[in-house]
Amino acid sequence: MTRGADAAATGAPAAAIDGGPRSRGATWRRASAPLALALLGACAYFNGVYNAKESTRTADKLARRGHADEAAGAYATAAQTAETVLARYPRSRWRSDALYLAGRGEALSGRCDAAVPRLTEYLAAPKQHADQRARATVALGGCYVEAGRYTDASRLLEPLVAAKDRQVARDAARLAARAAGALGRTADAERFLGAIPRGEAEWELAATALARQDYARAESLLVLRARQGDYRESVVATLQELWAAKRYDAVDHLVNAYAQAKTPAAVKTRLHMFAADLLIGAGRDREASEHLLQARRLTVDSLVDREASARLTGLGLAALPSLVDVEAAIARGATRARGSAYFQRLRDNLLLMKILLSQQDVAGSSLFLAGEVARDSLRARTLARDLFVQVATTRSGAPIAAKAWLAAADLSPDSATAYREIVRTRYAGSPYAFTPGDTTLDQVAYVRTEDALKRAWDVGLRMLSDSLRVTQARAGVTPVDTLRDSAAVRRQATAPPGSSGGPPL
Repeated sequence: MTRGADAAATGAPAAAIDGGPRSRGATWRRASAPLALALLGACAYFNGVYNAKESTRTADKLARRGHADEAAGAYATAAQTAETVLARYPRSRWRSDALYLAGRGEALSGRCDAAVPRLTEYLAAPKQHADQRARATVALGGCYVEAGRYTDASRLLEPLVAAKDRQVARDAARLAARAAGALGRTADAERFLGAIPRGEAEWELAATALARQDYARAESLLVLRARQGDYRESVVATLQELWAAKRYDAVDHLVNAYAQAKTPAAVKTRLHMFAADLLIGAGRDREASEHLLQARRLTVDSLVDREASARLTGLGLAALPSLVDVEAAIARGATRARGSAYFQRLRDNLLLMKILLSQQDVAGSSLFLAGEVARDSLRARTLARDLFVQVATTRSGAPIAAKAWLAAADLSPDSATAYREIVRTRYAGSPYAFTPGDTTLDQVAYVRTEDALKRAWDVGLRMLSDSLRVTQARAGVTPVDTLRDSAAVRRQATAPPGSSGGPPL
C-alpha cells in the first residue's frame, strides 16, 4: 500500500503522515516557543536594562565630579529606560535589575514618589547583589530624609556609614548626618560628618544652616569653599536663596570669593553675569557694572561679551535726560552688543517709547505710558521723570495728572515731597490721592483713566508689532517676539484706590 493509500485508510491527512509541511510547522512552533521567550528576555536586557545601566554609569560619574544637574538628567533617563522594561516584561528575569535602576534613578533625579515603591520592592527580594543593595538603601534613605522620615532614614543609613564602598559610606554619612541633626542628635551628626572629607562636610553644614535660616553661618562656610575654588552647580541655587532672604552683601561676597580663587574662568564669568542680573533688578547699578566689566574681561565667548555689553549699555541710560541722548547711547552700544537678546529688547522698547510719544491723545495716556517704558524697560529714570512731569504739567486738568506727579515723585528723591504736596493741595479728590480706607474718592474717574491707559497701550503694542514685522521681513528673518520678556509688555493696571495697589500719600 502506498503512503497515500495508508493515509486514506486511517483517515489521516497525508502531510501529517509523511512529516509534510503541517507536521514540521507544528513541531517548529512547539520547539520555538522557549526560544521566543528567550529572545524577548534578551530584548528586555539589551534594549532596556543594558541602556539603563549605561545611563546610570554616566550619571554616577557626573555626580562624583559635582555636575549635579547633568547627573540628575542622566539618572532620570536611566529610570525611564528601566521603567519600559518593567512595563513590557513585568515577569522577566531582569525585573530585579530594572527595579534597582528605576528606583535609584528616580530617587537621584528627585522623583521620590516614584522611587520609594520600586526601591522597597527591590530591597524586599532575597539574594540581591550586596553593592547594589547598599546603593539602593542609600537612595531610599535619601528619599526618607526628603520626606522628613528621619527615624526611618537613620535606621537604613547608619549601618552603611562604615561600608567598604567609599562612595556609599560618604553618601550614607552625609544623609545620616542630616537625619540625626533633624532629630536633635547633634553629637551623632557631627560624628557622621567627621567620616567624610572636610569639603563635603562644610557643604553639608552650609546646607543645614540654610535650611535653619542661619544665614551668617551658611555664608561663612560657603566662603570657605569659595576660597578653595570648590564650585558646584548648586552654588547658583544657593545664591538665589540668599538673595531671596535679602542677604545681598553675602551674595556679592561669595561671588567675589570665587572670583579671587583658582576657579575656572568660565565659572567666574557665569557668576559675575548672574550677580549682575540680580543687582540690576535691585537697582544697584554701580555694583552690577563692576561684575559686568569683570565678566567681559574674563570671557572668551563672544555671546557672553555681547550680553555683558548690552547690560552695560542699559545701565548707562539711567541718567540721560533726553530721548536723543538715549537713542545715541543705544546706537553706540550696538558696536559690541548687537546680536544680544538683551540689546534687542532695549532697541524694541526704545521703538515702543517713540511710538507712544508720537500719539497725541487728549488724556495724556500715551505720554504717561512712554514714561513707564522709559522707567521700567529702558531704566532711563531721568528721562522717565521728565516725561511724567510733562504729563502732569500739560494735562493738569485731567485725572492722570495726579498719577503722573506721584510717578515723578518716586523718581525724584529731592523733589518727592514737593510733588506729593501738589497732589494733596490740587488733586484732593483724585482717585490717586487716596489714603487707606478712604471710600469718598471718584471711582468713575479712576476706571476711565485706567481704561484709557489700557487702550493706548494696546494701540502702541499693535503698532510696534506691525513695525517689527515689516523690519524683520525686510531683513529676511523669521519674525520673533523680542518683547516677550520686556517689563513694559507686562504692564499691569494700578489697583483700585483703597486696595493694596498704590502707595498711600
